[in-house]
Amino acid sequence: MSTELTIEAVNAKVAEVAAKLPPTGKIIRMEIGLERPVVYNGQTSPASVDNVDREPSATISMDFPTFVALSEGKPPGPAALMAGKLKITGDMAAALAFQSVMDRVQKDWRGS
Repeated sequence: MSTELTIEAVNAKVAEVAAKLPPTGKIIRMEIGLERPVVYNGQTSPASVDNVDREPSATISMDFPTFVALSEGKPPGPAALMAGKLKITGDMAAALAFQSVMDRVQKDWRGS
């Protein structure tokens, strides 16, 4: 994956994957070092993804190089969390439920 990835590309990929999975019922805000947050709205069916900043159930924060590395599967999410490269605030259960969406996004980007 290229580090020139745009917010539109991230939105499109997360939305594509989210449409194939059951919505989590939660709003997740991802701050990944782009100009605006990526916001997953699992309260709609199908879930939607946009950049409208609304009150999230949880916020997942990391810099863009960490997002790229996670998308490539290095390091695994739990390792990034333990190393302080990924931070979660708010409802941890909501963030963990969203992990199924991001696992699928990462697999798609890696082509596996």
